[in-house]
Amino acid sequence: RKPPAKRIAMNNGTTSAGESTCEDDEAKPTKSGVPCSHHNFLNSRQTPAICVCQGGLNGCNIVRGIPGLFPSIKKLCGPNRSLDSTLEMPPLCCPDPFFINLSWNKDQPKKSSIKLRIRANQCSEGTLFNMGIIHYCWGSVDSAVKFFELSMSLAPPLAHQGSIPLNPVILACLNNLGQILALRGRVQEARCLIADALTRGSAWLAQFYHQSGRVNELPTAMKSAKERGLLRYLAGTLMNMGEIHFCICDFAGAMTSCRDAHKLLHPDIEALDGASLFYNIGLVSQHQRNLPEALENYNQFLVIAQGIVGSNHPQIATALHNIGMIHYECGRLQDALRPLVRSLSIRIRRFTENHPFVAESLQLVGKVLHAREQLGDALRLFRRTLSIHQTITEAKNEQGDPNLDLALVRMDIGRILHVQGLFQESLDSYQQVLDMSRKVFGMKHPYVPRLLNIVGNLYLELGRVEDAMSSFTEAMRTQQSNEMVLDINVVEYPLYRVKLELPVHAASA
Repeated sequence: RKPPAKRIAMNNGTTSAGESTCEDDEAKPTKSGVPCSHHNFLNSRQTPAICVCQGGLNGCNIVRGIPGLFPSIKKLCGPNRSLDSTLEMPPLCCPDPFFINLSWNKDQPKKSSIKLRIRANQCSEGTLFNMGIIHYCWGSVDSAVKFFELSMSLAPPLAHQGSIPLNPVILACLNNLGQILALRGRVQEARCLIADALTRGSAWLAQFYHQSGRVNELPTAMKSAKERGLLRYLAGTLMNMGEIHFCICDFAGAMTSCRDAHKLLHPDIEALDGASLFYNIGLVSQHQRNLPEALENYNQFLVIAQGIVGSNHPQIATALHNIGMIHYECGRLQDALRPLVRSLSIRIRRFTENHPFVAESLQLVGKVLHAREQLGDALRLFRRTLSIHQTITEAKNEQGDPNLDLALVRMDIGRILHVQGLFQESLDSYQQVLDMSRKVFGMKHPYVPRLLNIVGNLYLELGRVEDAMSSFTEAMRTQQSNEMVLDINVVEYPLYRVKLELPVHAASA
């Protein structure tokens, strides 16, 4: 990557990784047509978190947008999976570069700025942290992790209680490393890092109040710039801990962390922090089945976020998708269709047509159309979704591995074909789902006998009684051997159930 056209300005002994003297404020396109991430990053004067690049050097796409949003649980990476691959990575929770004051002394008046400045003796840690930010923006996540770890290694170790050094760099490193580890599925390691950050941040804030003589005072709206910066760092750490709770499905813990973060930031909360809080509270409420509160918070997020990232941003599409899902689950099909179609339109414009997010939107719109009995349109969308997942699977060379996304889409296709009276095509679809389920869950999962029950009923409707009885018998034996509740539903053929459960009396029945 080429550096900016001019060197970074040096004003009053202060150098900033967030300010540039480039004459042109627009991002300089490279030969590939992608804006130069150096220029984008250095010109992000107000909100550096918004101005990161897409299409990283190592193929990892960094989503440009609001930092701190909880990820979808089903999109989390598996344990120890490398993030330098074709994934969409969220912005870092601590995305702002540090401003290094080279001429700081204790008598010098501090500038009014929410961004925390660091002293010259912390220059090395700050520079390494800023390099980590740049590498993350380039899509080289593993390199970013190494820079964050190097920065932490230069910081003083955690001392005895009461003498924790005030170092914003190490807080930012702990938070960013914890976020990346959580996305990799290494939740326990991430929890340790975030807990360390909370310990340091709380002690740091307590020392600040003690030095300012405000130990027994409640926080007020009239906060100093340094206090606001401290509270934002601590609130961001609490949000990170909330993400850890969310990743392990501890939704009560995640909600508590979000509420605590809101208390620290209230009442002078900034737009970026407010947007992430509203989204996260909405997402956690949705998983807690508190759907009215989830809708309220998603709508508040949309109002704020559209003023920050615009109305055609992938994060806006995700919020709209979640709103549509809530309306669909509540049976409000017309209300569900509007946000889902808009979300699909945004995702098609922002991503390729064979992107997993596009498939996700197509599938949910298909479910709504199915519920509205528009079977032809729903089947067309499901088949398009199936084609996308097959393309993705082939591109990853995973032909032999079971794919749950493919199984779920085939289930939807099988339902519609069954309603349309195409029993053989429906049977073929369900049989493929059954084969995948056996590979994924094994025979002890209750999902497998349910599928066997469906397959058995389809055999009956095709007149293949022996095959039907074989499926029913296998389902019943699976339930009995694994001490499940015996639940075999033989549609429209009750006498066959008598033969299964009471074979001695089957003849007289």
